[in-house]
Amino acid sequence: MTVGATIKALRTRTYLNQKDLAKATGITQATISRIEKDKIKAVSADTLSRVAKALNVSTDHLLGKSEKLKWDEITLDSKEVRDLVTAYQKLPPFMRQWVFELVRDIKIPPKAAENLSLSKRGSK
Repeated sequence: MTVGATIKALRTRTYLNQKDLAKATGITQATISRIEKDKIKAVSADTLSRVAKALNVSTDHLLGKSEKLKWDEITLDSKEVRDLVTAYQKLPPFMRQWVFELVRDIKIPPKAAENLSLSKRGSK
């Protein structure tokens, strides 16, 4: 997967549009679009760093050097996330699908997501 495709996939999974990501990174929406379409082949380290921070992943993840997100890269407390995953795994398959669809369809407004992220950072 290209850097652009990875950024687009992460952005859409977090329910951000290009305008939201541009605002969060200080990068123009046009540049975000060009990166996602792989029209910029050599994305600068500064740009990658800003995008990674906004999407709550490492630059290695954007570059395809790490297959999975690290627990540390998740804004929520790791124990909470692990407990949720454990509870999810104990559900019967039909309930897993229902929970997955329910959570997938939750849209947190960008400002609320930003506030949640900032409050968690301050508590560490």
